[in-house]
Amino acid sequence: ALLWYCLAPVLLGVWGGLAFKNQTAMETALPEILVHSLPWIIYWGKVKLASLYCYLMAKVPSYWIFIYVCVCMSRCVYVCTFIMLYVVSTKLMVLRKYNEDVDLEYFYYCLTNQPFLDILQRRAENRIGSFPQITFDLLSEYAFPIPPISEQKRISSVISTLDKKIALNRQINQNLEAMAKQLYDYWFVQFDFPNEEGKPYKSSGGEMVWNEKLKRNIPVGWHCGNLFEIAVFTNGLACQKFRPKDDEVPLPVIKIREMHDGISVDTEEVTSNIPESVKVYNGDVLFSWSASLEVMLWAYGLGGLNQHIFKVTSANDFPKSFYYFQLLDYVDVFKKMAEARKTTMGHITQDHLQQSTIAIPDNKDIADKFEELISPIFKQIVKLQEEISNFIKQRDELLPLLMNGQITIE
Repeated sequence: ALLWYCLAPVLLGVWGGLAFKNQTAMETALPEILVHSLPWIIYWGKVKLASLYCYLMAKVPSYWIFIYVCVCMSRCVYVCTFIMLYVVSTKLMVLRKYNEDVDLEYFYYCLTNQPFLDILQRRAENRIGSFPQITFDLLSEYAFPIPPISEQKRISSVISTLDKKIALNRQINQNLEAMAKQLYDYWFVQFDFPNEEGKPYKSSGGEMVWNEKLKRNIPVGWHCGNLFEIAVFTNGLACQKFRPKDDEVPLPVIKIREMHDGISVDTEEVTSNIPESVKVYNGDVLFSWSASLEVMLWAYGLGGLNQHIFKVTSANDFPKSFYYFQLLDYVDVFKKMAEARKTTMGHITQDHLQQSTIAIPDNKDIADKFEELISPIFKQIVKLQEEISNFIKQRDELLPLLMNGQITIE
């Protein structure tokens, strides 16, 4: 029989967190478990702690953590690793089930089910307060289906299998990008690219000369240039001015959120009749230049580029792998400049790119040889990200159907 239970004390215990005096106090108390348990707030290897104010500390395994700072950023995590006694910050709820009729993993998927999050979103937005948030009372009113425990385990097994495939693909992609970056550093930072004899150039005694602009030695036959010499930066459109007509197939609008999370039901749409220069295809390089300085290989399907993001393409026939990693390195330079000034880099302009200084080989053959090695890696990264998107789509479509008994598992 399919039963319905409410998120009430019959099923679980709910605790709120304590208020810390400041963010430093929270970060000081932050255990390693957070980094490993919240992969969805890790964007390209950088944990956005300050933006989410989520600081996890729990006492025993199998706790549930629900973040309610802003409902549209709500996240859930299943903590299955034993850790010592810690405290929980105010922006978290801790849920612990104690009803034997409920499988913990199944319960986790109930909480992460999109219809559930949609209900919370609507309810929280109607709540009177300074910003939308989830309360204990709101949670306790929500009911979800509870099939027999054996069916719960089968459902959670199917969904967790997809989650494991997603996690594996993400880990492989992180490793692939790290490998490619390591080779780039070896060739273009340490200048140990293969010489005519196939030996590492600098380590084998290759001639180096001092470059005053770069304040470092560079190989003979190289010069100091800027990012414009190797890449073209095309800014996106103000897509709200190019809404699709009723009789045409629209394109999803690519904003910074889509760079982080991919295309979703909340993604805006733009007419397909936009210039080709601002259409984005899988494998294109994108660079967000306002507020968030990030570089990525796009892999979420055809879309229209919004303003505040550059589509980066080749200049002077330099290959993608070369300008991708050169730009990735220089973004770090901009961030370090901002950190040294104790200010936030709100955005960068064409002038900043014009003033950049990078080491460029006079003969781009070395960059082409690098491309031969890296291009298959980039293609694999895009392919695995496409698989991730398909797995996520399958998971999100299957979960509500399985929970509501519309489809069953034999």
